[in-house]
Order: sequence, then structure tokens, then C-alpha cells
Amino acid sequence: MSDSSGSGSPGDEKPAHERAKEIADRIAPLMREARSNRFDFLAYLLAMALTEARRLSRD
Repeated sequence: MSDSSGSGSPGDEKPAHERAKEIADRIAPLMREARSNRFDFLAYLLAMALTEARRLSRD
């Protein structure tokens, strides 16, 4: 995945599996908050995104 803004050098980019782990780490608290506020469908969508991010972080 490339940065379309052109900032940074090409060697600064993290591997995709590390980016996916970072995204999973950000999704988990959002999912817990959605559940605690009874936003069931949002929690469901976030759970799906979390599952996919975790899968990608293992590749």
C-alpha cells in the first residue's frame, strides 16, 4: 500500500501485517464501546472488521 501524499521515503512503510495489527488494536475498543451503548449492528460490523484485520495480521 502506498502513500498517495508522497510524504516519507519508500523504505519507511511498515509491512501490511503490522498495519493490520495496528488497525485491529484500534477497532477493538470501538467495538466494546458500541456494544456497551447497545449499537448492535455497529458492533457486528466492527466485529467483522476486527476478524478480518486479525486474519490479515497473521498473513
